[in-house]
Amino acid sequence: MKRKGQFFILGAVLLISLFFFGLPERDTLITQETDDMVFLHDNILREYSYAYNNILNSTGPNENSIGNLTNFTYYVDDLMSQRLINSSIMWISIWNITDYGINITVGNYMKEDITLRFYICSFIFDELCSTERYLIVPHNSTNYTNITSVEYQYKLVLDYDNNKVDDYMEYLARDKTSLHTYLKMKRGDNIIIDEYVG
Repeated sequence: MKRKGQFFILGAVLLISLFFFGLPERDTLITQETDDMVFLHDNILREYSYAYNNILNSTGPNENSIGNLTNFTYYVDDLMSQRLINSSIMWISIWNITDYGINITVGNYMKEDITLRFYICSFIFDELCSTERYLIVPHNSTNYTNITSVEYQYKLVLDYDNNKVDDYMEYLARDKTSLHTYLKMKRGDNIIIDEYVG
């Protein structure tokens, strides 16, 4: 008897087994080292103040500047997703609208709706908080409010606990613009949360 067919079957079994043993046991995911998160975090917070200043110098504080700041936020979010980083960003822009009034605009890119509570307090008397406002901002959008009567120097107290962020206080001058940025970055088990005022 000739055994030609058995060698072909044995050869096929060997080739198939070599193919399966050569495959990795699980899917491999190409990731970057987490050291780049710290660098990106510091760079993004710094770039927000630069972008805000450039926007204000080109358009002034108005609806166009908010649109440009929103575009910058989309750019940052896209940059983070390219590096497999889940990012959440919220910014608060403050500028004067009249001799005694200010505009507070909030950009929410936190992946959830937020309710922002804030107080306008006296610079001289900390206990004297004249204005309390609530601002609901759906995710991936902006919302604003105008306050018509503010002292020249005031303290803004922000509270957005539904995002587990501590209260924030800042002394501001009515004729200055200000940007408060909150950034959360997450990749795997690595999380960076920080705030920046510029």
